[in-house]
Amino acid sequence: GRYEEAVHSLSRTVELDPDAVASRANLARALLTLDRKDEALEHLKVAARNDPNDLDSRRQIVGLLREAGRGASALPYLDQILWRDSEDVAAKSMMAWILATSRDEQARDGQRAVRVARGAVRQTSERDPLALAALAAAMAEVGRAADAVEVAKKAERLAASADGRLAEDLRRQIRTYEKGRPYRE
Repeated sequence: GRYEEAVHSLSRTVELDPDAVASRANLARALLTLDRKDEALEHLKVAARNDPNDLDSRRQIVGLLREAGRGASALPYLDQILWRDSEDVAAKSMMAWILATSRDEQARDGQRAVRVARGAVRQTSERDPLALAALAAAMAEVGRAADAVEVAKKAERLAASADGRLAEDLRRQIRTYEKGRPYRE
């Protein structure tokens, strides 16, 4: 169909001009539509490398890496996003979440996670359930399970009316925190 044609045409454009950031980013989006995630990820990485201001490609990279269970690999891209847009609440929340919950012990940094998450929570006036969830995870990571439970319950109440899946995830996280354990993704 149309997306296969777009992939063919954009692939040709990228072959002729490997530094064409917009074409490469569009190729990645077309590949994503066709569920060709690994190929899309490689094109997004090149687009991000070729354009330091391309935050959209970096955001897509973060999403794909997390989806693939490689959240720790997303941290440099989140750093780049926040370096260029220090007010990006979603990037702050995601960074804090990965720093607190990564199965990769080398990637975890509970203290930094708390600092980053607190910034996101403050910025959203404690009204963003994802920022609060990240703060709860960070608190559990630094051994403050009781605080983690309290913050996660607040996040769950906010999420309950808007996002049933997130609310259920938060209930599962709360049970982990109530046992005095940090959450691992």
